[in-house]
Amino acid sequence: MKKIFCINCYEESKHDEKFVAEIVNVRGLDLEVEHRYLECTICGELMEDPSNLDYNYIIDFKEYRRVKGLLQPEEIKMIREMYNMSQRDFADVLGMSHATLCRYEGGALQTEHHNSTFILATTPNALHKLVYMKFQATGNEKYENMLENIARVAGDIHNLSSNKSDHLELERMRGELLGYTNKFSKTQSIGTHVTKLLSGKHIKIHEDRRKVMSNFKGESGWKV
Repeated sequence: MKKIFCINCYEESKHDEKFVAEIVNVRGLDLEVEHRYLECTICGELMEDPSNLDYNYIIDFKEYRRVKGLLQPEEIKMIREMYNMSQRDFADVLGMSHATLCRYEGGALQTEHHNSTFILATTPNALHKLVYMKFQATGNEKYENMLENIARVAGDIHNLSSNKSDHLELERMRGELLGYTNKFSKTQSIGTHVTKLLSGKHIKIHEDRRKVMSNFKGESGWKV
C-alpha cells in the first residue's frame, strides 16, 4: 500500500497496486498486456504510478517485440558487450547513428531491418567483414583494435575458428542469446541457422527469456 495524492479525491490517500489486462495497439498490432496501476482505497480511481510513469509503455513494447520476434534491449546490449564495443563504435560499424543505438538499448522499438543487423552481428565472421572494410577504407587504428576483439571472441586471431572448444562455447552462448536450441549437425553452423531465421519462415521465439526479461509483475520495484 502506498500513500499518494489522488487526482480524483484531490487529497492524499492510500493506494493499492492493481494489475489490469488491457488491449493496446502498437504499430498497428493489437496486444493483450497486463498493466500496473495504483487504486485509490477511497474512490477506487486507477492511476499510473507517478514514480514510474513509463512502466506500462515498457510492458507494451516488450510484448510487441516478443510477438514480432525482435530482440529485447537487454539482448542488443549483450551482443555489443560481447565484442567489448562502445555504443558509438558498435553503431558506427553497423551503419546507424549513435543516438539510434542509444534509443534501442534504452527501450525504443527497433526497425525490423536493424533487428536483422543485430542478429547478423552475433556471427563474428560477419561483423569481422564489416569492420575490416572500415579499416581498409580509413586505416583507423580503432578498427584494427576491434578486429582483434572480434577475433578473440571467435576463439582465434587468425581465422576465427581454429580453437574448437572456444568456438563451440561461443556458438552455445549465441544460441542462448538469440533464444533457439543449439542442436545442429556437425556441418551446420549458427550462421546457417541465422540465415534461415532471416528468411521470415523459420522464426522461433524462445519461450523462456527470464535471463534477459522479467515478467510483468517482476518489473515492479514496489511491493504491496
